[in-house]
Amino acid sequence: MQLERQKLWINICFNFSLIVFQCSFEKQMNVIRGENQAAYQWLAKKNLRNWTRAYMKEFPKCNMLCNNMCEAFNSTILQAREKPVITLMEMVRNYLMGRMARKREEIKKWNHSIGPKVLRYLEKVKLASSCCNPKFCREKSYQVRCFDSEQYVVDLKTHTCACRKWQLVEIPCMHAFSCINLMNLDVYDFIHPFYNKEAYLTAYSSIIHEINGPNMWAKINDRPDHTKQRTRRNYSFPTRKNPKIGEIKKPNKR
Repeated sequence: MQLERQKLWINICFNFSLIVFQCSFEKQMNVIRGENQAAYQWLAKKNLRNWTRAYMKEFPKCNMLCNNMCEAFNSTILQAREKPVITLMEMVRNYLMGRMARKREEIKKWNHSIGPKVLRYLEKVKLASSCCNPKFCREKSYQVRCFDSEQYVVDLKTHTCACRKWQLVEIPCMHAFSCINLMNLDVYDFIHPFYNKEAYLTAYSSIIHEINGPNMWAKINDRPDHTKQRTRRNYSFPTRKNPKIGEIKKPNKR
């Protein structure tokens, strides 16, 4: 029973971390405070920018909450970590060399100006935007009302939405997508340039060159000889004797 309760609280906290606007976050925090005061105090001590999207910075354009990238890299070098230093570096070099070469070839096969993952994300946003009702207000500002009676302000000029999903990843959310569709605009013009094909090619443009095996490496004869034993110098310092009991200590001469 206790294990099931712990799993329930873990799921609640994880879903709680997916909230993107601060008003809903504060409401859920008050709910948790009413249910479990200890859990509320434990969450309140944590840095909110590290575990909830509601307080994440908008500059990185990333809404990741887990460390899957670190875990994926650690699992890749799992066997290499037990090897000597030269072997470890060689295994990591071979992996990175092959990965960057494969990525360059995959990017060249893209049929669109943006990546396939972004296209799949846009398809989900397009389906979700069918429940939005946008209304034009002024210039490029809109008021979007959803079927669940929620209402948001969208500004196509500044690429912002009150839900903050657009600002976090710089890909239009369903509210912004409905406004773009209303004006018959191209949604690709509202996606950040670092999702473009050219940006990916620039990221993987660095080449890790191939090298020959150790049997073809040049031998170095001027290596230092570590077989000789190092001699430690003996430094002699003047010793000062402590006065015996009943003996008067002479003052130091200046």
